[in-house]
Parts: sequence; C-alpha cells; structure tokens
Amino acid sequence: MSYPPHDSSQPVPQESRGQAIRVLLVEDSEDDALLALDALRGGGFEPSAQRIASAAEMRTALGETTWDLILSDYRLPEFNALDAFAIYREFGLDIPFVIVSGVIGEETAVAAMKAGVHDYVSKDNLARLGPAARRELREAQSRRERARAETALAAAYTELAAIHANVPALLLVLDEDLRVSSANDLTSRSSGITPAEMRGLLAGMVIGCVNHLGNPLGCGLGAPCPPCKIRLTVLDTIENGSRHENVEAWIPALVNGVQQQRCLLVSCSLLGSGLPKKTLVCAQDITELKQTQVALDRRVQEIQTALAEKDVLFREVQHRVKNNLQVISSLLSLQAEQSASEEARTVLAESRDRVRSMAMIHEQLSHSGHMGEIEFAQYIERLASYLQDSYLVDRERIRVHTDVNATLTLDQAVPCGLIVQELISNSLKHAFPKPVAGEIHIDFHETNGEYHLRYRDDGVGLPPGLDIQKVESLGMLLICDLTAQLRGELAYFTSGGANFSIKFRAKSL
Repeated sequence: MSYPPHDSSQPVPQESRGQAIRVLLVEDSEDDALLALDALRGGGFEPSAQRIASAAEMRTALGETTWDLILSDYRLPEFNALDAFAIYREFGLDIPFVIVSGVIGEETAVAAMKAGVHDYVSKDNLARLGPAARRELREAQSRRERARAETALAAAYTELAAIHANVPALLLVLDEDLRVSSANDLTSRSSGITPAEMRGLLAGMVIGCVNHLGNPLGCGLGAPCPPCKIRLTVLDTIENGSRHENVEAWIPALVNGVQQQRCLLVSCSLLGSGLPKKTLVCAQDITELKQTQVALDRRVQEIQTALAEKDVLFREVQHRVKNNLQVISSLLSLQAEQSASEEARTVLAESRDRVRSMAMIHEQLSHSGHMGEIEFAQYIERLASYLQDSYLVDRERIRVHTDVNATLTLDQAVPCGLIVQELISNSLKHAFPKPVAGEIHIDFHETNGEYHLRYRDDGVGLPPGLDIQKVESLGMLLICDLTAQLRGELAYFTSGGANFSIKFRAKSL
C-alpha cells in the first residue's frame, strides 16, 4: 500500500514542509505504519511511502523504485526483519535499514545491528525515529561520498601507475644525498638494476654516468662531478625548492662497453614540503635527437648555401640575357637608322621594341629578390614609359593609366609583356592622330587563380567588322599567337576605341 507525502486536504506551504524522503515500510499493520510515518513527520520529514509484507513484494519494490529509508517490523506473518535485511543485501544497497518493533529484546536488537542493520527503534519510543533516521541518512550520504572519493582515488592511482610505468622517460625520486628512493620501469630496464636493488644507490650509477666508477662517493663528491648540470639542478631544487624544466645535461656514459657523451633533458621539482626533502627527476635521453638536429642544421646550411649560389647564378644569367637582348635592340636601332626605306625602318623599330620589352623582364628579374617571378605593375609602368619615349609621344596629350596587381612566372611574363607591348604600340601609332588627345587604360589582376588583362583606349577604334584572326598585321597575329601560348581567351570590341580582354590561368613556380 502506498502513502502520499501528506494526507491533509489543505495544501501545505512550501516553507512548512520537511525533508522529502521515500520510505519502504516492511510492516503488516497499517496502524503501526501510519504511526511510524507520523513520527517521521514529527522529526522534520515529509515521507512518501509504500507498505509491503512479504519477500516477493519487497523484491518487487526494491527492483522498481529507489528508496531513501527502509523501516522494518521485526516479526511479520510470512518473514521477519532479518529475512528482509538479507533481501536488502542481495540488491547491494547502502541506504539506512532501521528495525521498528516492540517485541524484541535488547540482545536480539544488538545481534541484528551486528549483522549490519543500521539502528533499532522501539515502537514504544517512536519519538526517537526522526532523529535516528536523520542520523542514518547523513551517515549513508557520507558513506556514498567516501565511496565515490575512494573510487576516484583508486582510478587516479591506477592512471598514475600506468603513466609511471609507461612514460618514455627516466623517473627517479632522489633524497638530499642524491640517492634513489624509487624509480620507474624504464629506469630499471635502462640500468639493468631491479627497483628493489636500485633503492639507496647514487643517481649517477642509476643513470649510467661513468663518473661514479672507481669513486664510491660520486654524484658531487668526486673530482669530475661538481660542474655536473644534473647534480646542480637537483641540489637547487632540494635546497631552494626551485622548479627546473628541460635542462640539457651532457654526461659520459658507457654504451655497449664504449664511453660516449650522452645528452639528457632533465626536469625536476620538489615532492611535498615535509622532511626529509625529496625531488622528482625526469630525464630523457635526447642524444640521437641532438645529433639529428646538428645534422639537420648542417644540411640546412648546405641548402642555404646552394640556394644563395643558385640565386647568384640566376641573377647572372638574367643579367647576361638582358645585356644580350639590349645589344640586339641596339643593333636593330642602328640598322633602322641606316635603312633608306621608311617601311624597313618601321619594321626594325617595332622589332627593337619587342626585344626591348623582353629585355626589361630579364632586367627586372636580375634586380628583384624573387627568382623567376615578375611584379607586373612595375614592369608595365616602365614598358609604357619606354614606348611613349620611343614614339616621341606628348605625355600630356596621350595619358597612360595602369591598375595592376599581378605576379607572373617568367614563362608567362614574356608572352604577356609582348602582348601589352603590341597593344600600347598600336594605340600610340594609330589611335590618336595629331592633334587628337586621349587615354589608355590597362587593368591587370588575379582572382581565384585566374589572370584577367583588360586593355582599352578612347581613340579612333578598330576598323568596323575587324576579324583579328584574318588580319595580316604582324602585331595582331602576335597577340593571337601569344594568347594561345598562354592558353588564354581573347576577346575584343570594335566600338568606343580599342578594347581587349585576355584571361588565362595562373601558373605556379
């Protein structure tokens, strides 16, 4: 039978209610059950309860509901309190189990409590039930908290033991005389000394330092020991409580019978604040790592030297190529001056300008800090200025505006530079017959790995119906061929001046 927290028809104010608890009553008398619940209410509780009177009912109740308190009469028709307590233990519970009876003597009550029952309250003294229940609930809570703490502590010890056994470093606890109090498994395996045999030995013997050989004192008392970084670091920790991390210490050690210098990375800290003082030393053998680092530094230096030599060679090659192209440009200029034919002079001058545009690329490479990359903004400004001078253009009459932010590899910069040279040359020669003034705009940017060159002038424009693929002009043919070389797309418009658009994919070094 179940009992609600209170039977009053009037609601009870929240501040007037006691501590809510769930009570399992092992009782065959309903009147006695109600008296027990009243006693709990008098003790400051607000119980909700279920009354059972058989072993089967008890197993069902314990399996279906979580209880805070069990009150059991000692003798029932079908079983007794000790039978009920045995069922309670089957479920592995740790909640207060209190016998409430008026028929047992003191010896029986004591025997029940020795069996594990938490308390006994006589039905003739139910005023004691409330305080007894509160005490047992408090102690049960303490037991649960202690069990949780012990479980957490055991887990922490297990985890610490696993770390201690498997950490890839030597772990030693040293006393003030630098003698080993304990060490981990790796230290034992490295030294060949069992943990039991290791206790009391000097640290130098355990870590394999040969300075302890022939010196029964060692670890600071022998002639080679005073400058030892391990000794000085541990002593500073013991004497001053200082914490040290990642101290590199070189020690002489025997490896396969051969003495070698070994590098240990040492950290140490004080263990606790009591006496005698002890310090935890963590040491990792990083000899191979240091040797690898030295070899790597040497290799990096060799690579840096090779790159510097390659850079010098590259600059020299670019300088020589630039000089040779300038010689060819000068020869073409001389040839043009000596030619009697105006047409020949024009052709030679155009060829000179093309050679000069390539020379400017190699000249810029020889002075830049980037091997094989051209900052195109600077290049186009220099190229436009050169062509204006070459065609004796009044810069106030024909203005060139550039908006360029692109960096090209050498094999893309040369054809792209020739395209820009042809476009500017055509505009300067044909777009602005004197005294017509105008402007040239060059936009060149990279977006998502694609270059986009936009060229336009506001001159007389291209001939209506122009098919650039069929024109016989060498300059236009070069623009088409060079665009194909870049694997780009060429578009042009014949109205409102000359307008060209060229797109091609960026190419990495």
